[in-house]
Amino acid sequence: KETELENAIMQSMAEEELAAQENVYVARAMLRSKADAFPVSEDGCVDVMRLKRIGQATIVRSILSTSTHLQHARELVLEAGCEILPQWCPAVLLVPITQETLAEAGVELRAHHIVARRSDFQSICQALSDMPR
Repeated sequence: KETELENAIMQSMAEEELAAQENVYVARAMLRSKADAFPVSEDGCVDVMRLKRIGQATIVRSILSTSTHLQHARELVLEAGCEILPQWCPAVLLVPITQETLAEAGVELRAHHIVARRSDFQSICQALSDMPR
């Protein structure tokens, strides 16, 4: 009985992980399909990045919203009339994206997600390198 229960739990966890990964793929596809609507990147590549240490999401949000490494990305978002840390989304949005766009795609972003241009990846890493360990 314990083995059956353990197997059922493992299968359930695997299914949840697959569903989470599918959401990431859907988000990437949706954001890429919307790239023409927003001047987010020269190459049009937008990624949904996932933090590994979720417990530090508040610190990460603060760093990403103030770091000089990401000033240009934040300016693009604000110039488009969008928000970096909107109340309607727990993720950090470093590309111009609206609540309606996310709702259309049916993507659920969480506090451990960062939506950003692929070209900003190094800047995000530099900003996060300032994070206390």
